[in-house]
Amino acid sequence: MRIGLVAPPWVPVPPPRYGGTEAVVDTLARGLVRAGHDVVLVAARESTCPVPTKVPLEGAAAPMGDGSVEAGYVLDAYDALADRDVVHDHTLIGPLVAPLVAQRLRAPGRAVLTTLHLGLTPAVRRVVTAVAERVPVVAISHAQAAQVPEVAFARVIHHGLDPAAFPPGPGDGGYVLFLGRMCADKGPDRAIRLARRAPRSGCPRSGPSSPTSSGRCSGRTSTSAARWTPPSAVRCCGGRGPCSTRSVGRSRSGW
Repeated sequence: MRIGLVAPPWVPVPPPRYGGTEAVVDTLARGLVRAGHDVVLVAARESTCPVPTKVPLEGAAAPMGDGSVEAGYVLDAYDALADRDVVHDHTLIGPLVAPLVAQRLRAPGRAVLTTLHLGLTPAVRRVVTAVAERVPVVAISHAQAAQVPEVAFARVIHHGLDPAAFPPGPGDGGYVLFLGRMCADKGPDRAIRLARRAPRSGCPRSGPSSPTSSGRCSGRTSTSAARWTPPSAVRCCGGRGPCSTRSVGRSRSGW
């Protein structure tokens, strides 16, 4: 099958540092090729995923989240994937423009589906509701799907991981590491509470900052963890931005 994958325009595939969606797209592309499919990826210029890649933009787009940038990107992406049997879109607004591009290219039979990677803010909910009226939408967890009962998700498919990329260690590192965006949806508060209850682990935290539902941000990015710290200690390591364990808030979902 000829499959087109559309990654968001903001971060290369695979991501050089943090980039959950981009890591998922990279794993998916490699797996589809191993399964014998003809895969073409649309992604940022710095992408190194070992499949044919088309780049609508000169580089990773900035500022991240700019709607006009994403709109132009997905229009170019669907043009570039005109010969595909199916397009799996990992952007937010791409599926909204897909029918327009199909009509212009006279390719109404091309199948399009999308996976919802974003937190369900009111704005995202409105877009997803509109998208679901046009193309199948895949949820990444049952908890995510339950937050939008008005949307008939086509399927719940958890993110796939390559086990070979995450070999288990001997367990003697002396620390607990949380790697992810510093926002309530990711549950860093749970990691902190569990680490404090453990007899011999601190919890260095890692991840780029992200607004919580109240608009606050916290956290940093890191590719490594600190050594053992007292059970009550929580540290951010590496990265950018202010770090405050008080502004993380409580988890609002089980993603």
